[in-house]
Amino acid sequence: MIDDFRRHVDYVVPQGKAALCDVYIRSGWYRFLINGSNAVIPTKCVQVYRCGTQAPIWLNVRGGLPLPGKEKIGQACAAWRLPRKEINCCMSKSTAIVKNCGDFYVYRISATRGCNLGYCTTGKI
Repeated sequence: MIDDFRRHVDYVVPQGKAALCDVYIRSGWYRFLINGSNAVIPTKCVQVYRCGTQAPIWLNVRGGLPLPGKEKIGQACAAWRLPRKEINCCMSKSTAIVKNCGDFYVYRISATRGCNLGYCTTGKI
């Protein structure tokens, strides 16, 4: 389980503070919480510098999240913007699996490729 309020889509990293870095997580299944409440990885592009990191990771899943008891394969996409450019919603991507456990979701994710990327979450399901 990962329970960290800084991963919420509304959290912006304060100036001078270290951003979340998911380069150190182990590949495996994770359940996300925000202050003890169920959370989900967003399924739409997230603005840069949100979720406690510079390049927030969201989940691109065709047809939306799976039904209870089912799982889907998708892309974990990191949003990023180069200077004077439009946001690239999937600048970096990796395969991810999401499973609907009824009351919550679990995700098979892997470490990021750099310290400027972190998995993002949003409120209760």
